[in-house]
Amino acid sequence: MQEQLRITLSVVVATLAAVACGTQYARGVDATLVDTQARPSRQQQIIRFLRNPAPVPSFTARDLDGRMISPAEWRGKVVLINFWATWCPPCRAEIPELIALQAEYRGQLQIIGVSEDEGSLEAVERFVGDYKISYPIVVSSPELRNSFPDVFGLPTTFVLDRSTRIVQKHVGLLKITVVETETRALAGLPVNAVIE
Repeated sequence: MQEQLRITLSVVVATLAAVACGTQYARGVDATLVDTQARPSRQQQIIRFLRNPAPVPSFTARDLDGRMISPAEWRGKVVLINFWATWCPPCRAEIPELIALQAEYRGQLQIIGVSEDEGSLEAVERFVGDYKISYPIVVSSPELRNSFPDVFGLPTTFVLDRSTRIVQKHVGLLKITVVETETRALAGLPVNAVIE
């Protein structure tokens, strides 16, 4: 009987200790959450841009429709320079989102696709038609590679501000919500984000 009483008392003491620790922990968590005004909320993104963005050197390129493009035409718009290839699965996956982004921010955004394909131009043109890509596509060249250095993997996307300066570079499949927030911030549209 005394053994049972001792076990019961031990269980009660352990339970009270656990409740006390849980209450103390909850108070500590509440205290750290008091200062949430100074920090971004969970829904608020943090986006980062280069502190000293470099201007894109002047160049010209001909898109698949035969039109000449150059950075001088892009002033006043946010620009995404997307290096991709038809054989690249992540490139293929992000194309529909880029098409939608271009359509939604037509007045503030210009996307330029840079094909890294080494095959025939006809294959790239067919791919562009099949995917209904609505933004200009150019074929990579040494001049483009010099203007946008260090493309080591595909896809790689450079983000340019309205003054055609490179403010961000994304390697790999884009997180479209991040790119959209960057686009909105650079275009001067409202965003729910902290910009660093």
